[in-house]
Amino acid sequence: MCYQGIDTCRQACGGAGYSAHSLLPSIFLDYSPVVTYEGDTTVMAKQNLSYIQKLLSQIKKGKPATASLSYLNDLDKLCAAKSQAKTVAEFSDLAFLDLALSVRAAYSVRRTIAKIDGSKENKKVVFNDKCAQDIIKMSKVHMLYQTFKLTYDEI
Repeated sequence: MCYQGIDTCRQACGGAGYSAHSLLPSIFLDYSPVVTYEGDTTVMAKQNLSYIQKLLSQIKKGKPATASLSYLNDLDKLCAAKSQAKTVAEFSDLAFLDLALSVRAAYSVRRTIAKIDGSKENKKVVFNDKCAQDIIKMSKVHMLYQTFKLTYDEI
């Protein structure tokens, strides 16, 4: 995502984005091999799923998740949330974006976990065949929200 974001910024700047004075080509070169270093994100997505499953198990036992993961405490509530925003200013508010991204992540987590838990097949088949794309999508949505939340909390 970082690599794509840098490239988007570079292209959006037109010719200036390709100039060494913008520093974007240098940043782009620094980050371009990272995609290869990190390898296939499927393995990391499965690790992410395992961690989320562990947290959800702890939440059921009465130990709530904290910090940027606290949205997992209220999956059903978030999935039932309806937007109250009516104006451009309300939609542009960072608190609204925080809520919208948490709802999106909650829905994706809940749907993916339900699909995995509802499968009668071997765990390996579920992870590698039946739900692999769902797991990757859920992991991306979850990590996008985590990135936003950590940045938003710092601001």
